Amino acid sequence: MPVSEGEAPGTILEQTDVFALAVRDLVAEFAAPIGELEIATEGPVDPVVLQEQLLTLLLAGRSSALSQRELRRRLDDLQTAVAESEEAREEQAALLEDEQLANAETQDELRRVLRDRERLRLLVAQSDSGAAWDEDHSEPESPESFTELLEWWAEGRLTGVVWTGDDSVTQALDDNDPLGTWAGRAWDALRALSGYYEVCAQAEGFAGGVHQYLKETPAGYPGFSANKHVPVESQTVLTNQKWRAERVLPVPTDVCPEGQVLMQSHMRIGARSTIAPRLHYYDDTSGTGKVYVGYLGRHLHNTKTN
Repeated sequence: MPVSEGEAPGTILEQTDVFALAVRDLVAEFAAPIGELEIATEGPVDPVVLQEQLLTLLLAGRSSALSQRELRRRLDDLQTAVAESEEAREEQAALLEDEQLANAETQDELRRVLRDRERLRLLVAQSDSGAAWDEDHSEPESPESFTELLEWWAEGRLTGVVWTGDDSVTQALDDNDPLGTWAGRAWDALRALSGYYEVCAQAEGFAGGVHQYLKETPAGYPGFSANKHVPVESQTVLTNQKWRAERVLPVPTDVCPEGQVLMQSHMRIGARSTIAPRLHYYDDTSGTGKVYVGYLGRHLHNTKTN
């Protein structure tokens, strides 16, 4: 490069030296964390050595960037694998739940057949002896629809079980329950809750919650399959704000000043369908002395419905 008029000779070289020193200082600064380069910060700058050091630093930086990209890729793969594993686990849990419920329904049907057999044997024995049929041995009446179920409830046929839910949500189940099978099962669940209330209201009380009552129903009180009862929701549901909010249901203010509580406990009324009705309730027998049902309708959202 030609020297400009009025510019002292050697100025360009001096500027080049300053630039080389600045590059050396930068190389030393960024090479320090790597620990593989010994950069002398004193004395003259050897352009060849500086070039090699700068190249080494750049290669180390590129290698680090590639490593970071590879780590990110592996992390993404691991996160995907975890998500797929969780989804598979939830699916297997859902299948197990359906199988358990189907088994519970089979057991209920077996018990019903055995009760019918015993009643027939009793009827035959009474017929032979000339005794009249004891009406107390007849099967409890069941509603033919959810609309009728709500009417019976409003008439006071259930003791200690208070309805705080939305009638229209419950009545909508009738569109998918033409034979009243779900309605009858829901009524059985409600009768069991009423029986639980009655046991708790006795002077000696009851040492246990609803699930214990269902597992060991006292003689003479209505029961319901404990396999169809879920005392608490899964952490997956509880940590999902939207799903959790669906289960915060109305109660009287003497139960909770906010007028609503989280109703985790629920009964499985039906399975193996997109409706799969559920009955959510809140046990306040230790407070107001009653059981509050805040929801009776199609399955609320969870991992199976989303």
